[in-house]
Amino acid sequence: MLLILNLTTALLMIMAALHLATPIIYGTNTETIGVGVFGLTYLILGLLMLSGIQYVPVSTLVITAMGTFGAVKSYHQNVEIQRMTRAFVRLGAVIIFLLILFFVFRFV
Repeated sequence: MLLILNLTTALLMIMAALHLATPIIYGTNTETIGVGVFGLTYLILGLLMLSGIQYVPVSTLVITAMGTFGAVKSYHQNVEIQRMTRAFVRLGAVIIFLLILFFVFRFV
């Protein structure tokens, strides 16, 4: 179970770095500012996952699901960042899968 949490934390840090790099790469506009804010959120969640606080995986699952849903929903709004949005959706899906796997193994 610790391996799953460590892998999830590493993916959260990668996700945070990609989100924070988006406004730098594509310039600041209304879409990329929101992406950058989610990057800060993922960075904070990744650091909290390292601390081992009990309810952080639950909040990480919920916030990552919200962010992934938002990325899917806003895919066609900004054509410039569609490539990055695909990466966000894929990473988000893997993080969600790993956290669900963590909860299944934890309660079984």
